[in-house]
Amino acid sequence: MKVQTILITTASIVGLTCSALSQEVANDGPDALTSVKSTLEQTALPTAEVDTSAEISVPLVSVAQPSTTVAATSQPVTDSTPAATVTPNSQMVQSTSPQTPEVSQSLASAPASTVQAALLAATTGLPTPAAALSTEAAPAAPVYAARQNDPLVRAAALYGTYHSEVTDVKTRGFTSASDIEKSLKNLGGHNPDQLTQGWLAYAGLVASQNAEFRDAVRANASYFGRDAMINGLINDIQYARALDGGNDAVGQALIAMNADSQRLMTAAAHVKEQAYSLQAKGWAKGRVGNSGATADLLLTSSRSGIPARGDLVTALQSVEGQNALSLAGFTGSTSVWESVSSAANTIRVPARLSQFGQRRQLAYGKEPIADQISTLAAYRILETDPTADSAMRLAMSDRLTSGCLNMANLNLQQCVAATHKQYEVPFCIGQHALADVGKCIGKVSE
Repeated sequence: MKVQTILITTASIVGLTCSALSQEVANDGPDALTSVKSTLEQTALPTAEVDTSAEISVPLVSVAQPSTTVAATSQPVTDSTPAATVTPNSQMVQSTSPQTPEVSQSLASAPASTVQAALLAATTGLPTPAAALSTEAAPAAPVYAARQNDPLVRAAALYGTYHSEVTDVKTRGFTSASDIEKSLKNLGGHNPDQLTQGWLAYAGLVASQNAEFRDAVRANASYFGRDAMINGLINDIQYARALDGGNDAVGQALIAMNADSQRLMTAAAHVKEQAYSLQAKGWAKGRVGNSGATADLLLTSSRSGIPARGDLVTALQSVEGQNALSLAGFTGSTSVWESVSSAANTIRVPARLSQFGQRRQLAYGKEPIADQISTLAAYRILETDPTADSAMRLAMSDRLTSGCLNMANLNLQQCVAATHKQYEVPFCIGQHALADVGKCIGKVSE
């Protein structure tokens, strides 16, 4: 208790003087350190009896100021851990890790809160937390190692393959019956389960860019062990979202998913408008042919699905692709897929139309999807090996979304089977292969 009295009194005095002293150091530079040292030496501490019968270890101190992170985690002192001790025949608190000249020089240009942390360390004898002297900015986006056959990336690339066809139909339009047939096949032939997996995988990639969540995942993996962390993700789908930054990471994914949904609705309106304008074209008034057989081909294609483009798998793992993912979750950003077409093999950083876009909230009853997104993001951050692939695929499945996309496919096939003229098919594409899909993936947020 007597030692605690000394430390509490010291902290109180330092709290009263650190602000003024730090301002003096900030204004006068290194020359003021001598004056600061003299001031501290003249600060009288009330005397207190100290029990010198044994060495007393003092835990590390945490110091935090608004807008500046200065923290050192309390931990037991070991032979390899610098510690502050009160030794026999001494009433001064001493440190085994004194400040270095480099630290003193760095204080001249440091923020006031950083100087205060250093002054507190000088007074108590405790080492200055390294975070207090760090001014290096975090990278814009994490760079994850490319892994061959990564199920998360491959699934997201399949979702991107669908969006590349959306870009084509938005930019090229229809100039012949073969253009309509090609768009119908490419947009209406996707497997609902695979498209759902790709949608959730993409959401997980976006969520993995959240810095706070990324740090929390890595800190837990470091403390408990990477294998134990992965087992936790496998056994409890809610585990990841409970970590620091989990909900914010999901929020970024919701923003990106809403941008995709809006993109599909815009593309649908564009295509349906073409259906009306094509009525004036002679070739578009021609008969479709065997529309029933065309619908059957769509059904067959949807059962097997359309494979992911290999160049999109590579693009998603590139530095440029990861930079694009890091900005996809910002409010006001356009969809990442706006720059991706069947001819493009790169993913560019999305345009940001406004810095004040609307934040998205999780829709009622969609908490399970939020848990899946954060779990997939954690798998990505940990760069899991193939042993977790089956668990990752399970986290990429959602029965309700798959059912919604399957219904969109069935409606598309029925619509096509009922067409007689070429200009009627684009309306089916716009409504069921684009708008209905946009509604299915837009249900997760509000």
